Amino acid sequence: SLEDIAKEECLEELGYMPKSVEKVCDFYSGFGSGASKQSLFFAEVCEDDKKGTGGGLDDEEIETVFVKVLDFEAFAKDNVHAASFEFAYLWFMKNKAKQYGLS
Repeated sequence: SLEDIAKEECLEELGYMPKSVEKVCDFYSGFGSGASKQSLFFAEVCEDDKKGTGGGLDDEEIETVFVKVLDFEAFAKDNVHAASFEFAYLWFMKNKAKQYGLS
């Protein structure tokens, strides 16, 4: 399932195995023949969920960067990133921030 794939990607790329994931939406990452459908998921993890080092497989070079929610805007301003990164932040602020005492 897409949910299982999302969990496996968290483990491969970040080293964390979330207990559950919540599907946010599907979106296209481009236009025309270069478009690919992607799915965005939300997962909450803690240090107990740490199962490996992450970083990807084979020749992937994935670096995990932890950004505090309150520091997001400054981080996004100073770092090149995909538009989906900002969308994920906006979704989080609308749908999850209150339960974490952030709104």
